[in-house]
Amino acid sequence: HGTVNAILADGDRGVFVAGDFDQVGGVYDGNWNDPGPDMVGGVAAELVARWDGDAWSALGGDFDGCVGFNCTPSLQALARAPDGALVAGGNFLTIDGLPFGHVAAYRNGAWEALGSGLDGRVAALATYRGELYVAGSFTQAGGVRSQGRSEEHTSELQSPCNLVCRLLLEKK
Repeated sequence: HGTVNAILADGDRGVFVAGDFDQVGGVYDGNWNDPGPDMVGGVAAELVARWDGDAWSALGGDFDGCVGFNCTPSLQALARAPDGALVAGGNFLTIDGLPFGHVAAYRNGAWEALGSGLDGRVAALATYRGELYVAGSFTQAGGVRSQGRSEEHTSELQSPCNLVCRLLLEKK
C-alpha cells in the first residue's frame, strides 16, 4: 500500500523495492474510502522490502524524519555497494531512532550509517568502478561541503538533481 520509487533486481538475492509504502504483496480490498486497511493479506514493510521469488519479506527499520514542507519519510533509490551491502537513499533522518542522514547500508540483517550521511535528500544511487555515487538535493556529504554545485563542476552522471558526488563507504 503506497508508492514504489525504486526497484533493484539483484540476481539470486531477489528483487528489492523501495518507496513510500507500509505493506507489500497484498490485494486491494476495493474501497479506498473505508476506515480500515486498503489491502488484504501481504506483509507489513516500511519503505523497503525483498521478493525472493516466492514471498515478500520486510528488511525492518523504523524510518523517521524528513526535510521539506509536509513531508513523510520515503526511499527514492537503491544500489548494491561495491562491498556487497544494499544501499538505500531518500528523505529520512533516522532509522530506529539513530541518525542516518538520508542514506544507509543494509548489511547482515541490520541498517548501518554511511559516515555522518548527507544534509539533504537522495534522488539516485549508482556504483561505478568500485565507488558509490549519490545524486540529490544536498550540499554536504559526511560533514564536508560537496563540490559540484555550479555548472562547471557537474559530474558526467546526468540526473535531475542539483548535485552528484562520490560517497565513500566508511562506517561511523
